[in-house]
Amino acid sequence: AKFFELLNEYIDGNRNKLRQGTLKQLKALKSHLQRYESYRKAKIQLELIDNSFLTGFVNYLVEEVKLANNSSNSVLKRLKTFLNHLYTEGYLLDQKYKNVKPLTTARQNEKDIVCLSHDELEILRHYDLSNNTRLDRVRDLYVLGCSTGLRVSDLTRLSPKHVVDDFIEITTQKDNEKLTIPLNYLSRGILDKYDYQIPQISSQKFNKYLKELAALCEFNTPVVKIYDHGNKRTEKVFAKHELLSSHSMRKTFISLGSRFGMKIEIVMKIVGHSSYEQTKRYQDIDKEDLAKEMKVWDQPMMRAS
Repeated sequence: AKFFELLNEYIDGNRNKLRQGTLKQLKALKSHLQRYESYRKAKIQLELIDNSFLTGFVNYLVEEVKLANNSSNSVLKRLKTFLNHLYTEGYLLDQKYKNVKPLTTARQNEKDIVCLSHDELEILRHYDLSNNTRLDRVRDLYVLGCSTGLRVSDLTRLSPKHVVDDFIEITTQKDNEKLTIPLNYLSRGILDKYDYQIPQISSQKFNKYLKELAALCEFNTPVVKIYDHGNKRTEKVFAKHELLSSHSMRKTFISLGSRFGMKIEIVMKIVGHSSYEQTKRYQDIDKEDLAKEMKVWDQPMMRAS
């Protein structure tokens, strides 16, 4: 069998098993591989897939496609998963490709996602949107996510059947996790406003409108993002509103919940994390908290002076 025939069969065979996001990544992998085949002017042959092939492909992604290391690593991960399938099915005789390591990335162990501080969330909540129904709905959806820890894909599925005795009870779309989330002042108010039928919106439009809303709220704090391309590292400065997305809802919930005094094991249970390592990646400690903790140095040092 030919390489791309097997890749097409793999994508088609998983069409009803994998999430849409994963299928989209597989299609992107196929496009990258087709362009790589044209670039090297040689057909991809199963018997020639080894360390050298994968290393060359990754170098192509970095040097020719200009992908950042974390994006290249994502493509590499999908390719290795497909190659594991080919090995299991007997199309590959060995797993030499496994020796190719991911590229080094900045903040390798952290989710580099911005979130809102308490003050920023209050500015967002009270911003006058009486003449803008579109952004008012996006604001409500965002605040609901920040006060429940739910992803936008689960928020837009909420209906009266998911609310039982002042708790949201829902099975997540992403990983089939059953969550039980107590309502609070913010979430209860928004659900009541919409009679427990949340407005529908695509993730793409939600993220686009959220950035527009954050710009109106003047969330302009500079945020430095680090990009790795091969062994070169560059920094780029963004205004915070440019980076705000649906991912920031969970991080805001985890960070503010922890700051308000929620026990970390309760936060983990609400968002569906099985380990503290997962939750820690989303925790954000702001400058006020850092300064408050640093004051423990003041009295002992002042007494010693």
